[in-house]
Amino acid sequence: MAVDLLKTLHQEFGFTDFRPGQLEVLTKLQHGDDVFAILPTGGGKTLIYQLFGKINSGTVVVVSPLISLMQDQVQRMQFLGEKRVVALTSTLSFFEKQTVLHHLSQYKYIYISPEMLSNPNVLEFFKKYRLDYL
Repeated sequence: MAVDLLKTLHQEFGFTDFRPGQLEVLTKLQHGDDVFAILPTGGGKTLIYQLFGKINSGTVVVVSPLISLMQDQVQRMQFLGEKRVVALTSTLSFFEKQTVLHHLSQYKYIYISPEMLSNPNVLEFFKKYRLDYL
């Protein structure tokens, strides 16, 4: 069943309309299509994966090279009530990384850097879990 994206946008985020490109990307994702979207800075990429995560039960993996941005987004999502969010970055201790990796299935949103995602040990953990949206 298709979710009314505009209604969800308003209910969850308080916006009355999408920015250019957002609705098209979300519609394709909602239909199960693979999407490669390039939007400008400030174009609303964050809203796309956050809204999509809200209307789907799977885990959303966000790959970003900017650790400080990931940490800011995790803090913002936690502030807004999403507790199942984590940034898997080089700033974590070995123990913290292992804890996150052993509990991947408990997270709704996983932020990860390209370098961390290319680590063979990390990839092995990701292969064990059903991560729906990357």
